[in-house]
Amino acid sequence: MAMLFVIFVFLCIAFAAPLKFTFGLILTGLIVSTAVKLCARTVSGIDPTHGQALRAVGLSLVFVLLAGLTMFSFAYGSPSIPSSIAALSAPVILLSPLIGYTLGFRIALGASLAHSALIALLSSALSIGVLYAMRTMVG
Repeated sequence: MAMLFVIFVFLCIAFAAPLKFTFGLILTGLIVSTAVKLCARTVSGIDPTHGQALRAVGLSLVFVLLAGLTMFSFAYGSPSIPSSIAALSAPVILLSPLIGYTLGFRIALGASLAHSALIALLSSALSIGVLYAMRTMVG
Protein backbone atom coordinates (compact mmCIF):
# COMPACT_ATOMS: atom_id res chain seq x y z
CA MET A 1 0.00 0.00 0.00
CA ALA A 2 2.85 2.38 0.80
CA MET A 3 4.43 1.73 -2.59
CA LEU A 4 1.15 2.62 -4.31
CA PHE A 5 1.13 5.90 -2.42
CA VAL A 6 4.70 6.65 -3.52
CA ILE A 7 3.80 5.86 -7.13
CA PHE A 8 0.70 8.07 -6.90
CA VAL A 9 2.70 10.99 -5.48
CA PHE A 10 5.36 10.55 -8.15
CA LEU A 11 2.76 10.56 -10.92
CA CYS A 12 1.17 13.71 -9.51
CA ILE A 13 4.57 15.40 -9.45
CA ALA A 14 5.40 14.11 -12.94
CA PHE A 15 2.21 15.59 -14.40
CA ALA A 16 2.63 18.94 -12.64
CA ALA A 17 6.40 19.48 -12.78
CA PRO A 18 8.67 20.13 -15.76
CA LEU A 19 10.33 17.15 -17.40
CA LYS A 20 13.81 18.19 -16.20
CA PHE A 21 12.63 18.20 -12.57
CA THR A 22 10.97 14.79 -12.97
CA PHE A 23 14.12 13.22 -14.39
CA GLY A 24 16.16 14.85 -11.64
CA LEU A 25 13.82 13.38 -9.04
CA ILE A 26 14.17 9.90 -10.57
CA LEU A 27 17.95 10.23 -10.72
CA THR A 28 18.16 11.48 -7.13
CA GLY A 29 16.01 8.56 -5.95
CA LEU A 30 18.24 6.07 -7.74
CA ILE A 31 21.41 7.64 -6.35
CA VAL A 32 20.11 7.70 -2.77
CA SER A 33 18.73 4.17 -2.92
CA THR A 34 21.96 2.86 -4.45
CA ALA A 35 23.98 4.57 -1.71
CA VAL A 36 21.78 2.99 0.98
CA LYS A 37 22.07 -0.42 -0.71
CA LEU A 38 25.86 -0.22 -0.90
CA CYS A 39 26.23 0.98 2.68
CA ALA A 40 23.81 -1.63 4.03
CA ARG A 41 25.59 -4.42 2.17
CA THR A 42 29.00 -3.21 3.33
CA VAL A 43 28.13 -2.48 6.96
CA SER A 44 25.73 -5.25 7.92
CA GLY A 45 25.57 -7.71 5.04
CA ILE A 46 21.90 -6.90 4.34
CA ASP A 47 21.04 -6.63 0.64
CA PRO A 48 17.90 -4.47 0.45
CA THR A 49 16.05 -3.70 -2.75
CA HIS A 50 15.82 -0.16 -4.10
CA GLY A 51 12.26 0.03 -2.77
CA GLN A 52 13.35 -0.96 0.73
CA ALA A 53 16.18 1.56 0.59
CA LEU A 54 13.83 4.38 -0.43
CA ARG A 55 11.35 3.27 2.24
CA ALA A 56 14.15 3.46 4.83
CA VAL A 57 15.04 7.01 3.78
CA GLY A 58 11.40 8.10 3.72
CA LEU A 59 10.67 6.54 7.10
CA SER A 60 13.76 8.18 8.53
CA LEU A 61 12.65 11.58 7.32
CA VAL A 62 9.19 11.03 8.81
CA PHE A 63 10.75 10.17 12.18
CA VAL A 64 12.95 13.30 12.05
CA LEU A 65 9.82 15.35 11.33
CA LEU A 66 8.06 13.72 14.29
CA ALA A 67 11.03 14.45 16.55
CA GLY A 68 11.01 18.08 15.46
CA LEU A 69 7.27 18.40 15.97
CA THR A 70 7.60 16.82 19.41
CA MET A 71 10.27 19.33 20.42
CA PHE A 72 8.12 22.14 19.01
CA SER A 73 5.18 20.83 21.03
CA PHE A 74 7.28 20.83 24.20
CA ALA A 75 8.37 24.39 23.50
CA TYR A 76 4.99 25.86 22.57
CA GLY A 77 2.53 23.23 23.76
CA SER A 78 0.18 23.02 26.68
CA PRO A 79 0.93 24.88 29.92
CA SER A 80 1.04 21.64 31.92
CA ILE A 81 4.30 20.71 30.19
CA PRO A 82 7.23 23.06 30.88
CA SER A 83 6.74 25.92 28.47
CA SER A 84 10.39 26.03 27.55
CA ILE A 85 12.36 23.41 25.74
CA ALA A 86 15.32 24.55 27.84
CA ALA A 87 14.04 22.15 30.49
CA LEU A 88 15.39 19.36 28.29
CA SER A 89 19.11 18.87 28.26
CA ALA A 90 21.09 19.84 25.19
CA PRO A 91 22.08 16.25 24.27
CA VAL A 92 18.42 15.22 24.11
CA ILE A 93 17.67 18.13 21.81
CA LEU A 94 20.62 17.34 19.56
CA LEU A 95 20.23 13.56 19.54
CA SER A 96 16.50 13.24 18.99
CA PRO A 97 16.63 13.95 15.20
CA LEU A 98 19.64 11.64 14.86
CA ILE A 99 17.87 8.86 16.75
CA GLY A 100 14.77 9.40 14.62
CA TYR A 101 16.81 9.20 11.42
CA THR A 102 18.56 6.04 12.62
CA LEU A 103 15.30 4.47 13.76
CA GLY A 104 13.89 4.70 10.23
CA PHE A 105 16.77 2.63 8.91
CA ARG A 106 16.42 0.23 11.84
CA ILE A 107 12.75 -0.44 11.14
CA ALA A 108 12.91 -0.53 7.33
CA LEU A 109 16.11 -2.53 6.93
CA GLY A 110 16.01 -4.68 10.05
CA ALA A 111 19.63 -4.00 10.99
CA SER A 112 20.82 -3.45 14.54
CA LEU A 113 20.73 0.06 15.94
CA ALA A 114 24.50 0.51 15.67
CA HIS A 115 24.53 -0.76 12.08
CA SER A 116 21.55 1.46 11.25
CA ALA A 117 23.34 4.52 12.62
CA LEU A 118 26.41 3.70 10.54
CA ILE A 119 24.29 3.05 7.43
CA ALA A 120 22.46 6.37 7.94
CA LEU A 121 25.69 8.30 8.39
CA LEU A 122 27.57 6.71 5.49
CA SER A 123 24.71 6.70 3.01
CA SER A 124 23.87 10.34 3.75
CA ALA A 125 27.48 11.40 3.27
CA LEU A 126 27.83 9.32 0.09
CA SER A 127 24.57 10.60 -1.39
CA ILE A 128 25.41 14.22 -0.64
CA GLY A 129 28.89 13.80 -2.10
CA VAL A 130 27.67 12.20 -5.32
CA LEU A 131 24.85 14.71 -5.79
CA TYR A 132 27.19 17.64 -5.14
CA ALA A 133 29.77 16.24 -7.60
CA MET A 134 27.08 15.78 -10.24
CA ARG A 135 25.80 19.29 -9.65
CA THR A 136 29.23 20.81 -10.17
CA MET A 137 29.79 18.69 -13.29
CA VAL A 138 26.47 19.58 -14.87
CA GLY A 139 26.88 23.22 -14.15
